[in-house]
Amino acid sequence: GYSLLYIFIKAIYWLTEKPFIIGGISIFFGYLYAAIRREERLFDKDMRKFLRKKHRKYLIQRISGLFKKNK
Repeated sequence: GYSLLYIFIKAIYWLTEKPFIIGGISIFFGYLYAAIRREERLFDKDMRKFLRKKHRKYLIQRISGLFKKNK
């Protein structure tokens, strides 16, 4: 149910956590592998839509927070 953008950003984050590099690469390529093989989805269409909307909102908030001035 996750979007490619969300997985990509999560993978970048996991590159900085132990085990370094391996965690991020595993997450990203695991997602791609499942997408290419068209694995069965764990959630129904409505749940995937909800998750993507939630993650999009989260990413927008986090990214916009980077550009706000500290008060």
